[in-house]
Amino acid sequence: MVISKSLNTLPCNVTVNGDKLEQVDQFSYLGSLITQDSRCDKEIKRRIGISKKVFHSMEKVLTSRSINMCTKMRLLKCYLWSTLLYECESWIISKTMESQLEAAEMWLLRRMLRIAWTDKVSKIKFFKEPTRQGIS
Repeated sequence: MVISKSLNTLPCNVTVNGDKLEQVDQFSYLGSLITQDSRCDKEIKRRIGISKKVFHSMEKVLTSRSINMCTKMRLLKCYLWSTLLYECESWIISKTMESQLEAAEMWLLRRMLRIAWTDKVSKIKFFKEPTRQGIS
């Protein structure tokens, strides 16, 4: 793969023991998607999809009314946010990508709290840490 900012990339001819290696547009390395234009748009969309899939696999636990909200928030941060933000240190985020990440975060919180997308609930309520009873 040739990584370049220009849209027209030159073909790269690499041979190993007489066999020509295939040139690809993107590949997955250590769980992260690398593209030839070195942008992270596809990787962020892929990460959002993976985190939603993880949410659906844990949906019964995260939406249970019998589990304390503090515990559910800790599970959300441990399993879902770490999945969503894996390898984010290398991302170059545009405003569009930032808003998509915020929308994914709100989607996860709304689903966990069983709030419909049509309900008018302020975003500020979500970012307050749940109070721990009996712990100072």
